[in-house]
Amino acid sequence: MSEGRKTARLTLVLTTGCNMNCSYCYQRVSEPRSMDWPTARAGVDLALSMAGRKVELTFYGGEPLLEFDLLKRVVDHVEASRGERRVRYWVVTNGTLITEEVAQYLAEREFKVLMSFDGVPGAQAFRGPDTFERLDGVLDLLRENHHDYSRRAVEIGITVPPDAVQFMADSVDYFLQKGVKEIDLNPVMTPRPGWSDDRVRELEEQFERILASSLAHLERTREVPLKLYSGHGKLTGPPPSTRAMCEIVDSNSWAVDVDGTVSGCTLFVPSIQAYDSPLLQACRPTMVLGEVTDAGIQERLASFSGRASALPLISKKERKYSSYRRCADCRFFSACVTCPVANGFIEGNTDPDRVPDYYCAFNYSALASRDGFPVQPTVLEAIRGDRYRELREKWRRWGDGARREA
Repeated sequence: MSEGRKTARLTLVLTTGCNMNCSYCYQRVSEPRSMDWPTARAGVDLALSMAGRKVELTFYGGEPLLEFDLLKRVVDHVEASRGERRVRYWVVTNGTLITEEVAQYLAEREFKVLMSFDGVPGAQAFRGPDTFERLDGVLDLLRENHHDYSRRAVEIGITVPPDAVQFMADSVDYFLQKGVKEIDLNPVMTPRPGWSDDRVRELEEQFERILASSLAHLERTREVPLKLYSGHGKLTGPPPSTRAMCEIVDSNSWAVDVDGTVSGCTLFVPSIQAYDSPLLQACRPTMVLGEVTDAGIQERLASFSGRASALPLISKKERKYSSYRRCADCRFFSACVTCPVANGFIEGNTDPDRVPDYYCAFNYSALASRDGFPVQPTVLEAIRGDRYRELREKWRRWGDGARREA
């Protein structure tokens, strides 16, 4: 085992099947399939062979809890094979299949649970009709039976299509009231009706309400559940001269599909992505690397970063643009994260630099609201002290100057 290797990040697509049919889902599955045990074991063994001291293993679908027995078998194999490596388990789930048995298992093994739950009934209806009550009960179960675990390990992911913008602030308030300690808020990637330029102000008003609620919550509890305001991640600062759109190019991560196909990004696994966009089709030869049992798969994974970073869809963030602005001219260039796959989902788009207007408006409004929230200390600031706070203040002053110029 090489001490110099990075953390290996493996995603196993346990199944393409799902017990929901979200209206905005990017997965286009013609026939549900599930991973067999030899494929799962081969994926894990590959990750362990390429890892340094740490492995992050994510179970994905479809809905991975449909294959709960396979998930447990994989964990047993990892625990028997990991040696001195530290392994962190993640599961990305719609949450509807979390029972007390499942919750107990996840808590015992300290799984990080990324639960897709869009909030109040009006918002959740776009994900799955009549699922709000079920997930509301799941949150109660976790809070009452696994209180400490749920506080540190359960993250709620809210996806906001244009037609659900009106419910954003109410949904954040709902999760704050339920005691959720980590909330992520993201725009939908797939094309959805309902967005127009005259709705920008509505989006801003929702974020103003979210900011007010988050400030009141901070004053009352000293907690910052919304990741937008938590201070983690890259800071706003002078734009670099060039930058990739996506961090997968340097993350030592990959996904294994249900049939054993290895891809450099979960969004490109063949079983759940139809590639009907020319932009996405052009990426496939680079993003899909072969079979998990191929003799040369480790070499292809090792060279993936350089090849992926040259793809027009992923490279040169400074060239990207929407109808509202050029990314290079935006004061939030360094902090904004836009999945390049969303560019490929724009109907009829053949320009890899074209960013969806709704995605741009959402991120800009979100980051503008973050300016009104007290800067939270990073881990480095807490450990190292004044020098890192000075740098943060320097970057904040740069941002203030950029706002005045704008």
